[in-house]
Amino acid sequence: MVSWCKVYLATFKSAQLQPNSRMQTFQPSEWIPPSQGSVKVNFDAALPLGQQWISVSAIARNEDGQCIGWKVVKIHGNFQPVEGEALAALKAISTAKDRGWHDIVIEGNCLRDGENEAADFGAVVEDCRQMALEFQYCSFNFTKCSGNKLAHDIAQIPCNNVLEDLVLPSNLAYIA
Repeated sequence: MVSWCKVYLATFKSAQLQPNSRMQTFQPSEWIPPSQGSVKVNFDAALPLGQQWISVSAIARNEDGQCIGWKVVKIHGNFQPVEGEALAALKAISTAKDRGWHDIVIEGNCLRDGENEAADFGAVVEDCRQMALEFQYCSFNFTKCSGNKLAHDIAQIPCNNVLEDLVLPSNLAYIA
């Protein structure tokens, strides 16, 4: 089993894009709408200190910035922040699939700087990658925290299991 994991991790690392100094990275500091006909689904995870659960959120908006659905889910367990963000990304893409959207942008504010944790959430990332193949178009974007504020605030909404709606709660509508 250990040797299989080592081979899997080596394969995963070799499949990653190599840095290119000629490419510029664009990291928006405010929410930017998707292109015409696309849906942007922002995601985030909240990890309350001392708790044995996390909350993951997804907020979907169209090209006009209008909320077309949001969800917060409580997941029991003891997770690292990067695992929570990976689970939130998976929830975002599965929500898009469940709603029947075909052209999506999945966006979050998680940056990872270590290699050793890949085994902890690699299966979740692989699930996201496989599910992405089912869409006509799917991209994964990074945004700064300020561009992901609504997803962050939704992740803070208390819930027992799952809470979702098409309309934002009135105390969050001003962010959209």
